[in-house]
Amino acid sequence: MIAEDDKIMEVSPCRNYIMELSNNSSKVKLIASEVIHFIFIILMMVYIFDPVVNLLDFDVILSEIPIEKIDFVDSEIQDTVRNTGHVFVDISMADVNYRIQPAAVEPDRFLERFETMLIQIPLEWNEAKL
Repeated sequence: MIAEDDKIMEVSPCRNYIMELSNNSSKVKLIASEVIHFIFIILMMVYIFDPVVNLLDFDVILSEIPIEKIDFVDSEIQDTVRNTGHVFVDISMADVNYRIQPAAVEPDRFLERFETMLIQIPLEWNEAKL
């Protein structure tokens, strides 16, 4: 039995060595997989937020068109508007009290950047009695 024990003793360190190698290789694989996923996430974040790629830019640019002056003249609303946005605007209708009204636009319906136009909206209203 001693011989068998010696034999077991000789094989046992070899098995421990193999077990240690497999434990080390599994730790290395685990660490490598975590690092690879972390690097992948970092690269995706850099790609999404990179200003050159513009992935988060949805190409919907809303123009800023403030109304500078409003006049109520003989059943007509006259608005003076200015395009302060970055793109030109095509104005063809007007919205008064959540109702779309036909509108006359002077000089034309295309409003370039920093250009001013007059919008005339025919509208009948009841004058208030004081």
